Formats: sequence, C-alpha cells, structure tokens
Amino acid sequence: MKSPLVYIIVLNWNGLDLTVACIESLKKCDYDNYRLLVIDNCSSDGSVAALKPAYPWVTIIENDRNIGFTGANNIGMRYALEQGAEFVWLLNNDTEVAPDCLSLLVDELTHFENVGMISPILYYFDDPNRVQFCGSYLDRSTFFLVYPENKVTAPESCFVTGDSVCLWGTALLLKRSLIEHVGYLNDNYFAYWEDTEYSMRVLEAGFQGRVCTAAALYHKMPSPGNLPPRSRPHATYLMLRNRYLLYSSCLTGVRFRKFLGDFFAEFIVELGYAERLGDKTRVAACFLALRDALRGKGGPVPILEGRCVGWLCVAVARTVAWHPYLLAHLVRGDLSLMIKKGLAAFFGARQSRKRSAEISEHK
Repeated sequence: MKSPLVYIIVLNWNGLDLTVACIESLKKCDYDNYRLLVIDNCSSDGSVAALKPAYPWVTIIENDRNIGFTGANNIGMRYALEQGAEFVWLLNNDTEVAPDCLSLLVDELTHFENVGMISPILYYFDDPNRVQFCGSYLDRSTFFLVYPENKVTAPESCFVTGDSVCLWGTALLLKRSLIEHVGYLNDNYFAYWEDTEYSMRVLEAGFQGRVCTAAALYHKMPSPGNLPPRSRPHATYLMLRNRYLLYSSCLTGVRFRKFLGDFFAEFIVELGYAERLGDKTRVAACFLALRDALRGKGGPVPILEGRCVGWLCVAVARTVAWHPYLLAHLVRGDLSLMIKKGLAAFFGARQSRKRSAEISEHK
C-alpha cells in the first residue's frame, strides 16, 4: 500500500547554505512518498540559480518580493493541496532531520483521528543532546503558553498531547483536513507568533496538537550557552508587535490588563538593551513595534535602517537604559516581590557569614 503523499515546504530567503544542508538531510529520509517544495522569498544571494541545477527534482516557486514566513508558506500550502497532498510539512531551512523523522510523524498523525498537527522533538544542532522544544501548553485561564520546566533532559517531560497543546512552526506536520477546516497562516503576522495564533485556531476548531517524542530534528539556533548578542531589529519589531496583536485579540478585562503590564515590561527591557548597545535601528524598531501594535497594524516590517526617532523617544530610551529590569518590575507591579527576594538574600548572606565566623572561632 502506497504511503500518503506529503508535501514538504521549505522557505528560503538568502539562506542558500542552510537550504542546501536541509535538502541534503531530506535526501536521507526513509519516507517513500514526499515532494519537496522550496519557496524563495526574492533572495538576492543567487539561491534559485544554484538550487535549480543542483536539485532538478525539487519544485521551486519564486516570489517577486519578500512576503514573510506566513505569505510564503501559505503559497506552498495552497500549491500542495492543489497537487493532492494528504499532509503538509512546514519545515524551516535552518534544520536537519533524522532519516526516520517524517515516517514517525506521519505514522503517529495517521493513528490519532482527532490530532490535526504534530511536531518532532527539536534539538539544538550545536548541542544535539539538548532539547530546544518539546511542546507547550496553553493555560486557558490566561491564554499564556507554559513550557516544560526542564528542557535539557527530556522528551519525557514534554507536553505530548491534548486539547491545549500548542506547537512551533519550525517542523509542523499538518493534515489536509485540518488546513481545509482551519485555513492558512495569518498574513497579518508576517513572521513570529504566527504558529501560536494558528495553534489556538486549531484548538478552537476542536483538533488537538501532539509531539512525537520518537522523532528528532536538529535546529540551527544557538543553544543557551552559545547565544550571540541579539542583533536583528526586524525580529525585535515582529516579536513585540505580534505578541500584542495575538493577545489583544483573545484577552479582555483583568486578563488583558495583566497582559499589558507584561507587554510594556518586555518593551522596556528590549528598549533598554538596544539603547545600551547604542543600536539606533533596534531602538527605532522598539518604538515602531509599540506604535503599530497599539494601532492594530500588521503586515510586513517597515523600513528600519536609517530610521530616526524624535527627541521624546530618545529621552525615554535613555531613561529606560538606566535600569530596564527595575522599571520592568515596576510596570509589572511585582516590585514588592523583588524587594522581598532581595532582603531575603541579604539577610541570608548575613546569617551565612555569621555562621562561618562562629565556626572559625570554634576552630
């Protein structure tokens, strides 16, 4: 019996080396019925010219502009369904997959009728025994995501399945029936937080998410011990703006007011960090994200390079840079907790020194 047809969608934007490595790992895949679709978001690094002769079996769709993670994957999903795909696998180009990864995902997703989407365990490529993602749980009282506390040790500790499991879009396998029922990614998000918004719609529609703990994928994001300084203003803009767009659409009343405290605290930390780095582009990204978030404006990232902010914004940034974390705690309203912890640490240290002195005297 022939296996169900899977379309694998890989998005490329000036990432030729990453995309080649991803394709090479897929060539070792033991699943016998898949088609690979590369969506190029108007790359300027010669990606398409290099990929076409090297991989004639790969279908490449070229966009005339960068339409983001959402737009490009939506084009791929529509094409896949038109070609009769029974499953669609959204796969980041900065990943490499274990040979049996896709087979395991399809087997498990086929087995559970009420599960519409599934993800493998994501490991760090530069630290392959360390788990990056193994599921998240939607706390329906706050609509915030909860992650397993200890991702270092374990697939055993992940939130495997249920009607509250949310998944990342890094390696997301979807059933055709789910796409037909729920639709496509929200183009308003462009990139970042779109997978959480999609997961929420999936759960709202009555489907479940699941993590396949036997399936492994290696993500080329630096592990926590190897993180470089943050330097992507467009990511700062999208992460801030889209978080607000998501939660302002599903929270009301007290829950929304609590979220506002968390959101403005995050804004303060990001702004303070950018100002301390002397990164004017990141400073502008923070203020533009705040402006567009409060206006409810989604879509592509505005031009950030060379963007100047007014004197008032400059003054705010310099003030925030004085002590962003203290100000963030003030905005969240948890300064009293911080003071209690500080006092406990201070008196604990005093007691420790006193005990050490007493021990020394006895000696």
